Amino acid sequence: MYLDVHDSARFSVSVEIRMRVLWSAVSALSEAAFTFECLLRQKLQEDIAIEFAGFRPREEVYKELLIGDNVAATPHPMIMTANEDHLPWDVLKGRLTELLIAVEEDDYARVRQLLRETVSGYTPDGEIVDWIHQQRRLEP
Repeated sequence: MYLDVHDSARFSVSVEIRMRVLWSAVSALSEAAFTFECLLRQKLQEDIAIEFAGFRPREEVYKELLIGDNVAATPHPMIMTANEDHLPWDVLKGRLTELLIAVEEDDYARVRQLLRETVSGYTPDGEIVDWIHQQRRLEP
């Protein structure tokens, strides 16, 4: 397909018009986002009134969020806090890097080992059931 001078001129004008429309849309969105951010910052500096309106029908009144056994009281008699095990960020970052490498290398035995070492209470129920892993294990 060949374009003559008139076709290429029309094409470039069309592209220029589309770019201007796109740029004006991006500018409008950017301005709207800036305005929204300013309003949000202003609202965050104000106090927000909280009004208790009661429970809706069938609304859950009690929710158990604590997983571990190491629970402590707070100043409020109905609110408890959990003291869960956690790793320092540098250690966790290193383990995550090792985990990503093991996944990229399809070394699922290593993935399982890292999870056992990192996540307290993690005990896998059975063998690895990844079909690719199973096939590779059978190959010489």
